[in-house]
Amino acid sequence: MEDIKKLSKKGRAIMMFVTVSGSPTRDEAESITALWQRSLFNANYELTRYMVEDNKAIFMINDGSRAWEIKDFLVTQERCYEVNIDDENYKGNYFKDEL
Repeated sequence: MEDIKKLSKKGRAIMMFVTVSGSPTRDEAESITALWQRSLFNANYELTRYMVEDNKAIFMINDGSRAWEIKDFLVTQERCYEVNIDDENYKGNYFKDEL
């Protein structure tokens, strides 16, 4: 199913919502998500980041087919609570047991 979603988003912009765990200040969440953005940029993933809440950012990805690869990186990060792509939530690896 993910492969079909990837193909349908190829070459199209997509938004991904990323939630930082805990109760970070806006500055702390901004710093954490900026680190993730730089790490992804260094791995040749181009995206734009916007903070929308104190603990939530939008990652705007120009080629939506790459969103699931980016999600795979983000969910391995210790402070990533959740990633949302196309109304589907993916818990961070450190929070899979939480409901």
